Amino acid sequence: MLPANPGPLSGAMFNRARRLPILLVAALVAMPMAPAAAQESGPGAQRTSFDRLSPAVRFARQSPEVGDQVEQAISVELRMTTTERRGMEVTGQSRSVMRNAQRRVITTSDVADGQTTGVKLRYVTATRQMGRSQDGSEPDAEQAPTERQPVDGKVYECRRAGDALIVTDARGGIPPLGEYEIVARHMEMLGHANPLADFLVGRTVYVGQRVSLPSEVAERLLGMGDRLGKVTRFDLTLTGTATERGAACAVFQADVEAVSNDSSQMRLDVSGPLVVETDSCRAVRVELTGPIGMSETRGSYSNKYYLIGTGNMAVSLQSAYHDVRR
Repeated sequence: MLPANPGPLSGAMFNRARRLPILLVAALVAMPMAPAAAQESGPGAQRTSFDRLSPAVRFARQSPEVGDQVEQAISVELRMTTTERRGMEVTGQSRSVMRNAQRRVITTSDVADGQTTGVKLRYVTATRQMGRSQDGSEPDAEQAPTERQPVDGKVYECRRAGDALIVTDARGGIPPLGEYEIVARHMEMLGHANPLADFLVGRTVYVGQRVSLPSEVAERLLGMGDRLGKVTRFDLTLTGTATERGAACAVFQADVEAVSNDSSQMRLDVSGPLVVETDSCRAVRVELTGPIGMSETRGSYSNKYYLIGTGNMAVSLQSAYHDVRR
């Protein structure tokens, strides 16, 4: 049986890396936000050649209403190999794998100025599997015990009051810290404008066209900043259109790169389909996968060693919207 948590060799690096998919999900599945000014062009609006006779999609906004509901299924997998080096000598290696799975229902409870400011959040299920190996073999998360996350099966009320995010449990009390931290990460975008929607609303995008989000938009979208790194590329290429659950959707190929060069260097490069409703700019389906690499220098000058982490992350999300007006 594999231990439930990474050991000291890879623990800090692994924990830092596993925050990345959480940020990606939190940003891309935000509830519908306040209206934005329409724009046809601007920085990043057109970066590749395309046929203007190709099918085109124009994006619009749909204001939220109390009672709107979304059911979401989210899965995250992160695999990391961490190697310790002292000079040219490998002095240790471990492999870690994490799988998170959630099914949750979010119901809009408060709307102000056309923006969702309060929700009821119910975790139908929330589980985690973690495995680790130090013998060079690939750990199998499916062989590790399935743990219920602290929020599994529970209900929370969340609302944005100014800059503060207020989270209470089903009885109106403050939840334990472990539960609060999970809910706060997932509801980080509540009450804030969604930069991706702001960027798309009013645009006409042609099949085959690539749009590159300006750096400030990408930074706001992923909320990385000083915490995890800098977004160096966020490209969306419109590959076609589709109808999902009766809603007209745009199908993008998303390509995201991020780096950090502080005390811990990191590089992330993920890509995959991003399906967005054209009349609301809400994400219906997201599947992002790709490599991640990290490195740290530790120890004193006379006892310096390096931790090098390489791996792969995969994020999958499916959302089903049930609007009061539909």
